[in-house]
Amino acid sequence: MKRFYTVSVFLFIVGVVLLSGCRSPISVVEPAFTTVHIDVGGITDSRGVARAVPQNVASFKLTITAEGMDTIEETFTGSSVTLEVLAGSARTFTLIAYDSGGVKLYSGSKTVDLVAGEDTAVKIVMALLSADKAILSFDFTTQNNPGLSDDSESIIHDGLKAVLAVVPLGSNITSLKPTITVSAGATVSPESGEAVDFSAGAVTYTVTAENETTQEYTVNVTGNRLVVPDATYYSGSGGRIVQINDMTGGGWTARDGTDLGLSVDSDFIPYDVDYDIYGRIYIANYHGTSGGILRLNSLDDTSPTTIVSDVGLVPAIAVDRVNSRVYYLADKGSGYQINRCDYDGGSGYTFEYNFYDAYGLAIDEEGMLYVASSPDGGAIDKIDPSGEGSPLLEYWGLNNAWDVLYKSTYIYAADASSPGKVVRLTKDLAYVDELAGKPGVEDDFHGPHRFLAVLNKKFYLIDEDENEPDINNRLVSFDDITGSGWKTYQNGDDPFSFFNYYGGGLY
Repeated sequence: MKRFYTVSVFLFIVGVVLLSGCRSPISVVEPAFTTVHIDVGGITDSRGVARAVPQNVASFKLTITAEGMDTIEETFTGSSVTLEVLAGSARTFTLIAYDSGGVKLYSGSKTVDLVAGEDTAVKIVMALLSADKAILSFDFTTQNNPGLSDDSESIIHDGLKAVLAVVPLGSNITSLKPTITVSAGATVSPESGEAVDFSAGAVTYTVTAENETTQEYTVNVTGNRLVVPDATYYSGSGGRIVQINDMTGGGWTARDGTDLGLSVDSDFIPYDVDYDIYGRIYIANYHGTSGGILRLNSLDDTSPTTIVSDVGLVPAIAVDRVNSRVYYLADKGSGYQINRCDYDGGSGYTFEYNFYDAYGLAIDEEGMLYVASSPDGGAIDKIDPSGEGSPLLEYWGLNNAWDVLYKSTYIYAADASSPGKVVRLTKDLAYVDELAGKPGVEDDFHGPHRFLAVLNKKFYLIDEDENEPDINNRLVSFDDITGSGWKTYQNGDDPFSFFNYYGGGLY
């Protein structure tokens, strides 16, 4: 087919009015055109080899642009089209191929000079447009965010299209500028470096591929506050979940059992917490009859979800953020067993192996489980969840194994004896080194019990005095196994509490 495109009509006065009063004729000079034959020369595949146009191409869109010329657009099917185009230099022909649903598949362009009155063949070879549209990295750096004390760490789950960005404790998240990398040729909105308020919850980021298909990612920010399981007021009235902004205790917020939908406060004895890929909070309830797992979108959640109920004492929980699973320990009468479910409590499964007085549970990035149990002083066990829960490896160098933590390729064990210590192990449970409080000062560990499930780089744990209950129950934080950055916090006459409940009758 052949199209004619006249951009402008130029009128030139080619004569003058003579003194005699005679007028010269006015001549209209038509613009000069070139007949252009557009041929789809082929498609360049992913290896750079040109081949015939694939059958999934349903139509083409041709755009012709040049300085001083109106843009020409032409849609056609088949593999060629003929047009009349205003002659001139540097005419750029851009061709895009679409499938039947209007999705861009290929594109190519070519710039040529057109000579008036000539027939010109323009052959355009197109390359595949990428459909890749993934977030590859999502970070908050101190360079772009001077208010942060350290760079963030992020967990990206491409299957769920979710990002959990972990910032240092106490960070202001109302205006953060992320540094984002996406698939080659793709773009993201909001853009990398654009300030965004994450304080209200999830923010949606849209990645657009070269072929203009899109994918949304849900981004949550966590780590800016501490969520602490305060197991009980030792009077027996029940426990609470406490949230603070930092180790000064600012922003103190507490919620009891009735705040979380339980019938009475005494039904709530929170022993452990962890977070899923969306930043939601999972709470292990260590209660003899009402034990189970609660899930909160945030500590302000007015409608928490009970995902596991009436399973008795639940002392520990570990969320597998890679495979969207929740593991928890539960007292089955003859011992503690590892249980597994999905984020909503479905697909429940109980492993056969029994542990004696097991209170700590952790999971590494490969899905291997680690259990802190206390037979003959205490052990850390490594478990392959693809089996029946029996230990693969064990470490026995503890006096009172109470909790276990996986962080930055190492396993950390809390020894709750007094004076206590934190022991660092390899993932194969080989001893590396340990921290027995900050040396030379009064602030040694009294009885470290529970690591807090904070995903940022530092360590936070509940340190309990051996003479429970006691005002010395407190939080301890430090940067690494050397004890650098050591800080402590206790809330006056209302300290954090954490007990074994031996003979307590609090259930």
